[in-house]
Amino acid sequence: MTAVRISEVEAADLPGYVEVHRSIFAEPPSPLERVGSAEQVAAYISAHPRQRRFLAEVEGRLAGLGRAAANPQAQARGGMYAFVAVRQELRGTGVGTSLLRSVSAWARSAGADALITQLAETEARGLSWAASRGFVEIARDVRLALDVRSAPVPAAELPQDVELTTLAARPDFIRGVYEVLLEAEPDVPGTEEIELPPFEQWQESEFFWAVKNPQAVFVASTPAEVVGVASLDLRADGLAVHVGTGVKRAWRGRGVATALKATQIAWAKEAGYKRLETSNDSRNTPILRLNESFGYTEQPGVLTLRGPLAPS
Repeated sequence: MTAVRISEVEAADLPGYVEVHRSIFAEPPSPLERVGSAEQVAAYISAHPRQRRFLAEVEGRLAGLGRAAANPQAQARGGMYAFVAVRQELRGTGVGTSLLRSVSAWARSAGADALITQLAETEARGLSWAASRGFVEIARDVRLALDVRSAPVPAAELPQDVELTTLAARPDFIRGVYEVLLEAEPDVPGTEEIELPPFEQWQESEFFWAVKNPQAVFVASTPAEVVGVASLDLRADGLAVHVGTGVKRAWRGRGVATALKATQIAWAKEAGYKRLETSNDSRNTPILRLNESFGYTEQPGVLTLRGPLAPS
């Protein structure tokens, strides 16, 4: 086995972390593993402190990386989110196993007894490696993408008495947004077990990232209440990702979700974004049909896997 040195990533190590990540993946293996600049990764870590990142070094050269995070979706599925990746030429030399041990050790210290990870269905070697360590598929997401540049600008047709605005324009709608998500999350396949914390705690929690860009949080309301919300996570290189979407049960089937989606597309186009992406559980037929009706095309799917902690 190759001699491997594992170190926990500090602020000064982030440029190296980003470099090795990009050298391994031309295209991220899952939506959770997109990285921007070192500054963007630092900001993400600051906003989500319950995580650790690791670097593997072989003979003075960065060889791979690992990550563990108290991701709410992973916690709802009974584990800690984890990910490891190794440079192509060093796979099969024990680097991945060493990283998995470090990730597992931190997850164990944080109270986890299982790991949750995601991989694109096209990552055959990675899936085989995970399976050999006891990981099994527990969910399958359909990924869809829209080329905003060539997409037509859709009309947003709203039900009577419903208006659209943004959270930036109406920051006082934040509690209404929370109430929509509180009602919608349990109804979404794949997030049934997620429990949002009370409102005040939610604003300080990892769940709040879904509405961190108020100019891209679109809110549907009546004079009496907020009835729907749809957010975009604004990424680098002209990419925006759909997150934090929901409609109150009493307003479903009345065109609110369609109007919100149309508004997001129009906004992204005007703001100069090139691509919109979304990921939905394969059982979520209504949202899959809605996305396809707007011209979103299917991309390689993403598998969610659950497995044991590596021995210490």
